Parts: sequence; structure tokens; C-alpha cells
Amino acid sequence: MRKQTIMKWIAAISLAFGLTATATEEIKGKDVVSRGNIQTIIGTLQSEDGTEFTLVTSKTSYELHLGPEKYRNSMPVKLKPGQDAEVRGFVYKEHISPITIKTDGSTIILRDKEGKAVWAGTEYSRKNRQK
Repeated sequence: MRKQTIMKWIAAISLAFGLTATATEEIKGKDVVSRGNIQTIIGTLQSEDGTEFTLVTSKTSYELHLGPEKYRNSMPVKLKPGQDAEVRGFVYKEHISPITIKTDGSTIILRDKEGKAVWAGTEYSRKNRQK
């Protein structure tokens, strides 16, 4: 009886820590690429601050992984909240790591079909950023 009680406590604690780790896990763009499937999703762009964007459809809101902020700021086409957009990219749960974003007649290319980011190996990549 005591052994069963101990096992139940261990299971409960493990479950609690497992859920906490999952709930706070930060998913990065490269994680979405490795875990996701390529899909095209149409929706409306939303943003609280004009730098981080969400694609909202009638069923789901997807966090868009657009790369380093410095790179996003250098893009010739600027995304705006309220724009309708067609996003083709790697989709994993409620996350999209875009290959392309089409909006207002313009196309932004962020990754190739294998998932390599266009900023990889440039001044915007993590390896080449000044510390």
C-alpha cells in the first residue's frame, strides 16, 4: 500500500513538472521547421507592437516566426496589422515559420523549401551578430 502511494506521488510530481515544462517551452522558428509540415494558410495579420505578428483565421491564431528583429526591420515590404495575408510555410501546432508571405500584391521570402532562413550566414544571423 505504501509503495503504491509513493508511486502515485512520483507520477503526480512528474506529470506536474512535465506540464510546466511544456507550457513554458519557447518554440523557435527552427523548431517549427523541424517539426512542422508545409502548408498554405490565409488569414489576417494582427500585432500588438508592429514587430511580432499573428496570423488569425476563422479557426486558429498562428504565431509567425519572422526571424531576428533587425532583419525584419530591414525588409523592403513592411507587414501591417489588419492586412490580409497568404502564408506558406512550416506549420507546427499554432506556429508558422513562413517560407513566403503574400500581402497587398507583394511577396516576402523568408525561407527556402528546406527551411533555411534567408538571413542565415548574413549580418543578421545569430553567429554573425556583434555581442
